[in-house]
Amino acid sequence: MSHHDPAAILAALGLAADNDGVWTIDGRSGGGAVLESVNPSTGQPIAKVRAASEADYERVVASAQAAAHAWREVPAPKRGEAVRLLAQALRDNKDALGS
Repeated sequence: MSHHDPAAILAALGLAADNDGVWTIDGRSGGGAVLESVNPSTGQPIAKVRAASEADYERVVASAQAAAHAWREVPAPKRGEAVRLLAQALRDNKDALGS
């Protein structure tokens, strides 16, 4: 992966040039404004993300509340394993995330 190739970096992270910016239990969406990320050193666009609309926001809050209730029922060792796996995923992708 080239640290100078936005497409390769996005692909390494499972992203595209155009992305949904809202995630809920039901999946991805984004009905708000399109935001463009720009490389500050070159002025070139990196990717776009569709932000949350007001309706998206309400769905995200409801989804987060439902997930929090379910998460409380998960035993502590299982929650710890989930956090460990998340940390491992971050370590595995640190080069792409840093780029």
